[in-house]
Amino acid sequence: GWKRMLGYEPDELPDDFSIWETLTRPEDVEKSWQIMKEVVEQKRERFEVEFEMRHKDGHWIHVLSRANIYKDANGKPVRVVGTHVDITESKNQRERLRLSESRYRKAQKLAKVGNWEYDLKTTEFWGSDEAKKIYGFDPEQDSFTTEEVESCIIERERVHQALVDLIEKGKPYNLAFDIITKNTGRIKTIVSIAEIETDGANNPVKVSGVIHDITERRQAEKALIEKEAVGGVCLNWGC
Repeated sequence: GWKRMLGYEPDELPDDFSIWETLTRPEDVEKSWQIMKEVVEQKRERFEVEFEMRHKDGHWIHVLSRANIYKDANGKPVRVVGTHVDITESKNQRERLRLSESRYRKAQKLAKVGNWEYDLKTTEFWGSDEAKKIYGFDPEQDSFTTEEVESCIIERERVHQALVDLIEKGKPYNLAFDIITKNTGRIKTIVSIAEIETDGANNPVKVSGVIHDITERRQAEKALIEKEAVGGVCLNWGC
């Protein structure tokens, strides 16, 4: 099974430990021997390491190796018994997930859009990195109380009632409002859209939403209106 994992038939590779060293990246061989040495010297509890091995076709596979060391009556290490597992696909999946999450965070940052969730059972909010940044929350904090979130909202009662109406009456939740950021006290204008999520029995369990920081857009619109208003006055005065 170990040989076929590398693309070989049982008779294509000799039963010699040196084959592992030949087919494994040199830096991984060195790392593995160092870890084994630390296990033998009881500086580590067990041997567990990932390394890359060359497949018969020429590509490299990721292998997870775990092993136990057996000792004789005098405590001398005499035998190592272990396993190799091909983790290439799971490794690739993790990398694809990491890349996807990286792109997702970048897209939210560029668009100044964050997503949030409100747990109806715990009454706590969760926010994405960008959502926390928009509100000025600690990026390391996992969840937030209703009080922490609503204390930042200037029109707190109106926004809270909109959330209640969504949960209890199913009314659409799509509104713009101003917030005061927790870390700097800066006033921002955001648009928040949300919907109810239900369980298998169609019972509401969570509110999921997005927030979009439109502060700069609002400021630009306001400046344009003021400029046009001033321009209109000048025309009336014959400027």
